[in-house]
Amino acid sequence: MYYEYAPDPYTYTDLQSLRPVADCQLCGEDLFLGQCCYRLEGELVCDQCLLDYARAYFRHARVRLCPEPES
Repeated sequence: MYYEYAPDPYTYTDLQSLRPVADCQLCGEDLFLGQCCYRLEGELVCDQCLLDYARAYFRHARVRLCPEPES
């Protein structure tokens, strides 16, 4: 399948008249030709799943802010 970078996420495409060509690797939602999505580490991820993907990807960097312990 051919991919191109899509700098304009607001271009309208009527997805109802198209057949799905792939699916989101996180939620399984259909992806259509002309639709914008993200190709992350070889996996296709839809717009709605990008935040979940980022949270999982950066989970090792998550920290909790705590007050300094008193001596």
